[in-house]
Amino acid sequence: MKRFIAGLSTGYLLTSLFSISAPSITFWFWIGAIFILSVPVGYAWYRMNDDLHEGDF
Repeated sequence: MKRFIAGLSTGYLLTSLFSISAPSITFWFWIGAIFILSVPVGYAWYRMNDDLHEGDF
């Protein structure tokens, strides 16, 4: 718990001292789009790669 509080305090101090603003909505849009596209591609890659699991497609 002490490390968690220290991390929160450090993050707050770094963002307030260096005036780092929150990411824009465009940033979160692209992060969401990348996540939404990477999940099915990763799942398909997992299913097609026979080295990772036993069984038929």
